[in-house]
Amino acid sequence: MAEALAINGADLADDAGPQVERIRAANVCAVPPAMVPQVYGKLAPWIEAALASSVQHELTVDEVYTGLTCENPPFALLVMQDADTLDLVAAVVLGKGERNDGFRYVAVICLGGREMERWLPDIVDRIKAIARDVGADHVCLMGRPGWVRALRKHGLEQRAAVMVWNVNGGEHGKH
Repeated sequence: MAEALAINGADLADDAGPQVERIRAANVCAVPPAMVPQVYGKLAPWIEAALASSVQHELTVDEVYTGLTCENPPFALLVMQDADTLDLVAAVVLGKGERNDGFRYVAVICLGGREMERWLPDIVDRIKAIARDVGADHVCLMGRPGWVRALRKHGLEQRAAVMVWNVNGGEHGKH
């Protein structure tokens, strides 16, 4: 996922233009890389919780931050705002990849927030639209079983399971 992720055909620069405005109309906002430092502190606990529940522990909060703010960032950040208060209620970090066989995908790196039932349909619709806009064939994600239940009604198809053998006697899910 070294390639910069563009959303709706536009890199998320400060002057991203009308493509990003289309996202904002649904209270789902794409956050340009230069603005990530302004909101990341509010989102870091959700991102950290999502990353902590990952079986693979492949990224840290700092690595996600770097992936959102570096030159040609490989990740993109979307936030969901409450329509009434404009408080941030959810965040999703997306990446993009392509396998050797040409299969293109958008990866949900992490997704979290509060009051999920209020924002999940809008976030799911926006993630799918972004995937189509960037030419991806699928959206891929890993998550706890609760995410499978919550996302199944939005068209998610579970194709695999992640299984873990704890060989060091620690707690499940801890490294």
